[in-house]
Amino acid sequence: MDFEIVGLYKETHGRSCTAHRCCGKALQLNDLVRIKYMHITVSGKVYSAAKVVQIIQGEEGCIVGFLPAALSQRSDMDAYHGRFAQVVDLYVDSPESTDRQRDQELNGVAACTFLSNVDEVE
Repeated sequence: MDFEIVGLYKETHGRSCTAHRCCGKALQLNDLVRIKYMHITVSGKVYSAAKVVQIIQGEEGCIVGFLPAALSQRSDMDAYHGRFAQVVDLYVDSPESTDRQRDQELNGVAACTFLSNVDEVE
């Protein structure tokens, strides 16, 4: 796992569309996603955020969540922008109670692996 997506169950900041009331709830295991930067306004303040967009049939689709704020503010985040990843775990379905608790506390969490980090089979 390379990073987590948080806020899957929220409908704010572009996480809803005409097809989904809450786009993050449509995210499934093995789905492909892409990280992109955007600016959001929270309580009148503008913040930089790393949104996570679902890839559907080879095209960018819905915003399903965001990288955690602490990760989004790191100086090396340019290395994340535009990268593709695959969902490898949905914490709501985890056998681990700590993962399920984290899922509830952060309004939905998915673990992802960058496609460039997928091991080759020899």
